[in-house]
Amino acid sequence: MKKSVFFIFFLLFSLTTAFAETKEERKQYPHELRIGIGDDLLNKLYPRFDVYNKTNDWSTGHLSVEYQYRINHWLGVGAMYDVNVSHDSWEYRSHDQFRDQGSYMSQSHFIMASTRFTYYNSKWVNLYAGIAVGLVIRQSDDYYDDFYTYVPKFLGCGFAGNITLFGISVGRQHWFGAFELGGLYRTFQGTDRLINFSVGYRF
Repeated sequence: MKKSVFFIFFLLFSLTTAFAETKEERKQYPHELRIGIGDDLLNKLYPRFDVYNKTNDWSTGHLSVEYQYRINHWLGVGAMYDVNVSHDSWEYRSHDQFRDQGSYMSQSHFIMASTRFTYYNSKWVNLYAGIAVGLVIRQSDDYYDDFYTYVPKFLGCGFAGNITLFGISVGRQHWFGAFELGGLYRTFQGTDRLINFSVGYRF
């Protein structure tokens, strides 16, 4: 019984000490800069039809840079920029006969303000969730859609948002790596970018 009580006391003391040290480190390095890359899976999952097919030839994925200022050990605010460029091909058939084909390039630029909530702190590992809102600027070449309707060149601006359901960063003091699971939303296409990997530096 005495050993169990001692073990529990020692564990609580260790966790408290580590938490206090982490808080001091966060005060010492409140600025955080990240460079990341995310998936573009949803942009590649085009439905296939008998008369119209569209495929993704290549994509940069989502390339991002983010700055955060840690107000305290659990709250951070900042801004992020994300860009995605892709090239798609389309083919149209009528009565099983080839009719037309083509390709086009599109790009999306996301500029958002972000907030991060860290709910677990340790010397090496942090767990967090976050939200970001802002705008997306999308540009696309002309092409034909699945109804063989001509879509002219497009340049527009709309709402963008990002929700990080689960995030984990591993690293102490300056350098760290991070993984995030969530969803990036844009007006012109819906949900995109489910996962994101990044490398960061605290200073």
